[in-house]
Amino acid sequence: MRTPTTNKRITSKRYEELKQEYQKELHNETLRKFKILDEAFNIGVKLKGQSYNYMTLCIDFEVPYSTCKRILSLRKANKTTWELINKGKITAFKVAMVLLQKDNTYQDELIDIVIKEKLSTYDIKNLKDGSLKEVNDNRLRIAVDKGYSRKHGAYSSLCKYLDRIDAFSVIDVQNLPKTKYEEIKKRTEKTIKNLNKFNKKLK
Repeated sequence: MRTPTTNKRITSKRYEELKQEYQKELHNETLRKFKILDEAFNIGVKLKGQSYNYMTLCIDFEVPYSTCKRILSLRKANKTTWELINKGKITAFKVAMVLLQKDNTYQDELIDIVIKEKLSTYDIKNLKDGSLKEVNDNRLRIAVDKGYSRKHGAYSSLCKYLDRIDAFSVIDVQNLPKTKYEEIKKRTEKTIKNLNKFNKKLK
């Protein structure tokens, strides 16, 4: 009979050492591959112009497209991000995963979340990208997932988001696109339903 699996964290010292060693290998491997593929891509563009793309590079170098795209996403890293990589604050592997997202407008904020919250590669896959609102949503979701160290922190964040809902609930609907009325109605009804369930738990 198979032993039931458990989510309890393994705390062996050697186990933790191996985790750190593996992360270091991923970091070094990512940087090595990036230097090669980045230079090769630049040469390809010079030789073939705009017709040269990641797919061509993948075929020539026999690299899976997903791997190539992830590694070369480091091309989007800004000066601050590279400084953090060089200082060992975050691995190149994790940065590449963050920058793989389609929008890096708030790159600094996303990288900051990964570092401060010590996010795993699994956590990074669930990060939202794009607007500042989505960045803030990341912070809230991570806090909820990990649990607040102080109940007051949870209360303050809840009040902040309730204030936003209150503010939007009194706007003139004419300022919204009519084509989105039905969608908005469905989403607000869902939110109201969830809030009612939440209120019942407060009794």
